[in-house]
Amino acid sequence: QVYKYGAKNVTISYRTQAMGFKWPRGAISEVPVLKKLEHKTAFFADGSKRDVDAIILCVGYQHKFPFMQDKLTLKTKNRLYPGGLYKGVVWEKNPNLMYVGMQDQFYTFSMFDAQAFYAVDVIMGKIALPKDKATDIKEWQTREEALKDPYQMIDFQKDYCLDLLKYTTYAEPYDWEATAQMFKDWEHDKDDNILAYRDKCFKSPVTKSLAPKHHTTWLKAMDDSMECFLKSK
Repeated sequence: QVYKYGAKNVTISYRTQAMGFKWPRGAISEVPVLKKLEHKTAFFADGSKRDVDAIILCVGYQHKFPFMQDKLTLKTKNRLYPGGLYKGVVWEKNPNLMYVGMQDQFYTFSMFDAQAFYAVDVIMGKIALPKDKATDIKEWQTREEALKDPYQMIDFQKDYCLDLLKYTTYAEPYDWEATAQMFKDWEHDKDDNILAYRDKCFKSPVTKSLAPKHHTTWLKAMDDSMECFLKSK
């Protein structure tokens, strides 16, 4: 975004590993974590330094529940299958408590729907919870830890959603396989061209309608108002 709107040079500092996209040469670069600042000079973990005009903190997701007792609080890093939650929803130590949307996400609202249906059916007594919840949690986490790339992660979360839905009365006409393929295409498009992947069009997994192509490429679209977005040329 800052490159799009005119920044001459962008430095991305990472904590664990570089994203590795094909950034515009000479304009965007990745370096290890920022260690310190001295006036306008930023120093990084690899020993490199550079002068900067602005710093944007991208802290990601943090699970924090200051309004809850500590014994009821989910403590986890950002991952596809957090520990302590049976079926990713029910608090293992107290099944009267449920969490929705705690996972690292590809599917977002379709996954939230599946979790909500599962939670409702547990509350209504339609789903009987087993005494041994830990084994199921461990099986899912073991599978998660063996995932090698985003494409496998997409299938993992699709399978998780489908696992939830087999217990519920969820009847939305939703094509999960088509959605998985759409996410995989999206991942491929980002790898292929990080500046142009937003220009791609996809079919709705519900209506099968293809989204119209925007009149202006993302890189050149400077007006994000509703009026501009909806007009045609």
